[in-house]
Amino acid sequence: MTTPAGHSLIGLAVFLATPAAGRKAALILLVLLMAAAFIPDIDLFPLLWGDLQGANNSHQHFTHSLLFTAVVALALAFVASKLGCGRFLHLSPYFIAAAWSHIFLDMLTEDTREPIGVEFFWPLSDARFSSPVSFFGGLAKSRMEDLLSWHNVQVVAGEIMVLAPLVVAVWLMRMWRIRRARRIAQSSE
Repeated sequence: MTTPAGHSLIGLAVFLATPAAGRKAALILLVLLMAAAFIPDIDLFPLLWGDLQGANNSHQHFTHSLLFTAVVALALAFVASKLGCGRFLHLSPYFIAAAWSHIFLDMLTEDTREPIGVEFFWPLSDARFSSPVSFFGGLAKSRMEDLLSWHNVQVVAGEIMVLAPLVVAVWLMRMWRIRRARRIAQSSE
């Protein structure tokens, strides 16, 4: 399971990649894209009442499938379009990318607790998939005390070190596109 830090960074990177990121509805778009990046973890709600075992048992099932995340992402894109963030057809790929990134990040994370992997093709198959190579360390989550352990701090730091350069690269590309568009606009005047 990737941490909220990793999912947040990907949500931010997708936001920066959207052409609508400079509009006045940018904050709404950012919040909704972050929601799309987090939505598969809706199955962790038992944590709200302190049920770590229930959260561990319900995690990475149908909410971590391509179908579930696509449906929710499209619903969020629809909401974003109604709130003035852009046109639905233009926003949809960004929302799907944010939601699907969650599944792929979780697949690339060390997973040692049963059930291992994600139900990628639910409802067509309940087969679970995970990467043979882990790019991110797994969280310690056997007990509530583990959630704030030094190990988990190191896992979060590792995710930030791997994913922050991606955010910076997307931001630099965005700045390059903006400067290029301004130069073109100035040269056509």
